[in-house]
Amino acid sequence: MFKLLYYRTLYSQSAASLTIGYLAAYIRQLGATAEISLLELGGMNNAQKVLRNTNPLDIIIYKVNYQDYKEGCEILRAVKHFCPDRKVYLLGYFAEMNCAALGKKYDFIDGIIFHDGCYFIQKYLESNGGELCGGMFKKEPQNSFFYNDQVKNIPLSELPFPARDIEKLEKHSYINITKSVGCYGKCSFCHINLIHRNFSTRSVQSVVDEMCFCQKELGKKMFIFNDSAFWFSHKDDSMIDEFVDLLKKKKLRINFMIYLKCTPFIGKKRLQKLKEVGLCRVFIGIENISNRFLDEYHKKVLDYYEILMAFQELKISYHIGFILFHPHVTIPELRENIKFLFRLKKLFRIGIIVEKMRMLPRNNKDTSFSSNNEVDKAYDYNFDNQEVSMAFDLLCSFYKCIDVRNFENVCTSTLFLINLYQNEYGDENAAVFNLFINEVNEFNQYAYQFYCRLFNLVEEKASYSQIWSVIEKNQPDFIRYYYNFE
Repeated sequence: MFKLLYYRTLYSQSAASLTIGYLAAYIRQLGATAEISLLELGGMNNAQKVLRNTNPLDIIIYKVNYQDYKEGCEILRAVKHFCPDRKVYLLGYFAEMNCAALGKKYDFIDGIIFHDGCYFIQKYLESNGGELCGGMFKKEPQNSFFYNDQVKNIPLSELPFPARDIEKLEKHSYINITKSVGCYGKCSFCHINLIHRNFSTRSVQSVVDEMCFCQKELGKKMFIFNDSAFWFSHKDDSMIDEFVDLLKKKKLRINFMIYLKCTPFIGKKRLQKLKEVGLCRVFIGIENISNRFLDEYHKKVLDYYEILMAFQELKISYHIGFILFHPHVTIPELRENIKFLFRLKKLFRIGIIVEKMRMLPRNNKDTSFSSNNEVDKAYDYNFDNQEVSMAFDLLCSFYKCIDVRNFENVCTSTLFLINLYQNEYGDENAAVFNLFINEVNEFNQYAYQFYCRLFNLVEEKASYSQIWSVIEKNQPDFIRYYYNFE
């Protein structure tokens, strides 16, 4: 049996992992057994979940993430201590990007599987475990690793629908789905571009058939497409037409969310078509509006105000990807981007304020990491500008007074629901809708003035303690807004 493990830290979507779901379904299609276990960060019963219903010959595959790898790998280290013959493999973008570092620090693992794991499984089962390919694997008895990273990509169209073990247990109505994997973009800060995987898609008919299955069998009504972009260029126009026609033909009463690119932009005409069959929210990567950032990180964004106005005019909720603090940012650039967020009334997105840009490794076989066996050094860098460094430290200290994730999630989710239901329930609930929106707008104005004041003090070379004494006076107001939103 294959025991498939993963954590989930993105609570805005289903707790299910499509990567694990597809892998489990493929294993079962090939006649083997697969069990999925969802681990909880800090959970006291994680070891029990790992070992439940297993025997010493079972294979453990752990889809690892930068937020959970330390805990997950230590649990597996303990498993290998008591069950040394049990095979343990790591999987996922994070594992592939950091394979050399992970292999050095966690030398008990038997290998790191590249790509989605399906080709590894195919060869493993065909050879009864004798052929290891598609990754980095341990060579016995030398106890060293070797690379056999030639992978035959199995097209998405040839894979079965993903196993929905986790979704069957979830009581909410939303579910993750995908029609393609890979991306044509060149953004240098994105892991999809760093790990070169062939772009793969499946038929629109297959996608709609799966949506029908998930609605009928699982009761799901909100579909979150995890494609890096639902529409890439005008070559996808016919796909949009077919998708819309099929949903209308099936008479599915559903809603869905998609990711989109800024350049090229899908356009209002196609957005309107998608809205007619349930499009309610778009995730779009603006990332940053400073020209230097856009040039340095190969991000092309043109006419972003025009793009966002299209969503507003069509009453489609949108959620922007945004990077504020990166290694080379300056105070004027921070001001420029804070002003942009202010104009969009998005300053409740505090997570943008307190999180650095992740700097991804350029070479997964690099072993020149520090002596203390660090694996993920994505945040382990200093800003070029000392004033920026001070501003970031002050903001991170300041926001310890509230739960940043909860603050942002309450605002984002409530505004999304208001947008979703305002046409259906607008008349009877207009007063309470407006009350919340007004509170958000008031906070937006307050936060903008706060950030401007902070940046001014930093540029005036005020001391850390002087600045802190000024901004500390604002903490009670932020706490008040926090509970008002709740």
